[in-house]
Amino acid sequence: HEFVHRQSSPLVDFYDPRMAAITVVADLVTHRGQDVTQPLLTFMTEILQRYNSAQDSEKNHIEKDGALLTFGSLAKYLLSKKKYVGELEGLLVTSVFPDFTSPVGFLRYRACWMVQQFSSVRWSDDGTNQRNLIQNVLQCLRDPALPVQIEASKALRFLIESDGAEQTLLPVLPHLLTEYFRIMNEIGNDEVVAALQVIIDKFGDHIEPH
Repeated sequence: HEFVHRQSSPLVDFYDPRMAAITVVADLVTHRGQDVTQPLLTFMTEILQRYNSAQDSEKNHIEKDGALLTFGSLAKYLLSKKKYVGELEGLLVTSVFPDFTSPVGFLRYRACWMVQQFSSVRWSDDGTNQRNLIQNVLQCLRDPALPVQIEASKALRFLIESDGAEQTLLPVLPHLLTEYFRIMNEIGNDEVVAALQVIIDKFGDHIEPH
């Protein structure tokens, strides 16, 4: 519960040194983009590739989390640039999708966070990736770790308007609502409440008295 409250605190940027570093990186990309962006993305991509190729016992989970935090924090910039937007689908499939089932809790948390940052990515396949993404987030609603549950509940609101979301979510809507109410009973969180409201607004005609 303490982790959840800290992450939702407006003071988090002041006591988390990672956020201070991310602020510096974002400023450099904004103001010195031509000099900084490509070397930075290359460095972060190398971290992810090294993680993917390493033996399980040698994987540096903290280093990977830092790389994903960097990519996610630059999402708005990356999604606005044609030269980068085409690479984001591959990033998500190879370096985020596997983390939904990672044994490392903070990487499952980071995967749900990444969904929120890159929810507008256009998938080039037949819709399988989008369906898998929604199923992964739904699975995380029942994660053993409460912070992962909360991040998943926040992430789902960003996927509701995507192609294929209705077909995937409608069959499990009663279960989905039950999970949201359970999470809200566990801990109060305004973003979870806001996500539930989005679901109700979208699927209100299909909701039975609950």
